[in-house]
Amino acid sequence: MSQLRRLDDLIIALEELPKGGWQVEGAVLALDDLPEGITLAAPVELAVEVRAARGGQFRVGGHVKATLTAPCDSCLDPFTFEVEEDFDRLVAIGEESGFFPQVEAGEEGIPIDDLPDLFLLDGQLKLTELAREEVLVAIPPLLRCSSECQGLCPYCALNRNLESCACAEGERRKDSPFAGLAEMLEAKKRGR
Repeated sequence: MSQLRRLDDLIIALEELPKGGWQVEGAVLALDDLPEGITLAAPVELAVEVRAARGGQFRVGGHVKATLTAPCDSCLDPFTFEVEEDFDRLVAIGEESGFFPQVEAGEEGIPIDDLPDLFLLDGQLKLTELAREEVLVAIPPLLRCSSECQGLCPYCALNRNLESCACAEGERRKDSPFAGLAEMLEAKKRGR
């Protein structure tokens, strides 16, 4: 990654947005509140364009790219993966309540494209928070180190990517941490 402008503490005051809008590219070095076990492996690359939209709202679009480290959901080994996402959000400055605008009874429905994706009570768009939200949206629901990952043995918890066990052949290991549970289950079955 070439030298990018640091965006960690950059805040855009939407009410002071120039007529032609605003653009910036740079890097966010740290993100708070990522899901447990997921960490940044490199700064987040972020390109943002903000422009006025109708009705006092703002269009925030751009691109986010992040390299993350997380445990594989199948074998639990840590691995590094990349997420990349284009985004386009409609942003409004909210009232003190911070809730979506209410539609009066009998009033025509508001087209879904005219509803804001995000309300900012203070009119301040914090680029670190924007980067965090877009990275979270881009993280896949199932994190696997590879499509060939064999995961952990359900009987002995051995990582089947590293070595094979006798459990795969139907024989359960006697030294398994789960062997006691298996014996209890067998005894319960015999008792019926």
